Amino acid sequence: MEGTWVSLLPFLIVIPLAIWLREILPGLVVGLLVGAFCLEGHWLRSIERAVDALLQTATEIEHMKVIAFLYLFGALIGMMQITGGMKGFVQWISRKIHSKRRMLLFIWFTIPFTFFTPMFRIMLIGPVMKSLIGKFHIDKRKMAYIIDVSTEPIIVLLPIATAFVGFMTSVVEGALRQNGIDISAYHLFVASLPYNFFAIIGLIVGIVTTFKNIRIGKEDGE
Repeated sequence: MEGTWVSLLPFLIVIPLAIWLREILPGLVVGLLVGAFCLEGHWLRSIERAVDALLQTATEIEHMKVIAFLYLFGALIGMMQITGGMKGFVQWISRKIHSKRRMLLFIWFTIPFTFFTPMFRIMLIGPVMKSLIGKFHIDKRKMAYIIDVSTEPIIVLLPIATAFVGFMTSVVEGALRQNGIDISAYHLFVASLPYNFFAIIGLIVGIVTTFKNIRIGKEDGE
């Protein structure tokens, strides 16, 4: 399987399946099983290989740190919702935004305070924008695009203080260890950021789309 086109087969299955099902986990499970089958050539040994890979990955200390961070951060957001902090912020900021341009600027200016993880940013920005969409007659698709493009590329390109950094560093570290390469996983990850053309282009397009008032879809009432 190594060094042949067959090694791409799991990815060719995972991506279309995730798009079709609109769920990433089933596609990942199927991709894992397909990859294990390509290595073992027998369905029973493939299941054993897949389970072993899952357990080995889940019990690595760096991966456990990432999982713990995500769960703890999710718990923090849940507590903010339960105590009414999120709702209070939405009500307060909604009274401060009086124009469409100010609303779009708000999305970008909140990045320094919400870049830690996509979940936190979307859960904070989403309710505010939802309450203002009707007021300023902005298409929901455009709003969803602006929120997404001001979230994912930023988090991907920032080299510090995000859950994505911890996740990617653990992935890179595993690959380096597997190939016997003795260099810093974090430094390699940071060095790769200028080559993340998808995130860079997405960020540029998002900024231009927002501030040049390029329409995506039809505005309400058209």
